[in-house]
Amino acid sequence: PVAMTIEISKETQAQLEAYLIQQGLKKEAMSKVAEEAIETFLFRQMLDKIGERNADLSPEEAEALAKSVVAEDRKKQRRQ
Repeated sequence: PVAMTIEISKETQAQLEAYLIQQGLKKEAMSKVAEEAIETFLFRQMLDKIGERNADLSPEEAEALAKSVVAEDRKKQRRQ
């Protein structure tokens, strides 16, 4: 693990603490929440860039491209 310092509003912190208490979790669970939030943010950024890059494709072309990429990746995984 890598330590990070982040600043959030007192209101957000209070809401998060209340949620964790309701779920029976400890304050230490905040690290997991932060990590999941960062992962979600990065995933959404990646999806946005892919969407922008492929904005000119029809839904059918986009689906065909996605299937092709998945099939190629599966072939590579089987070879390993």
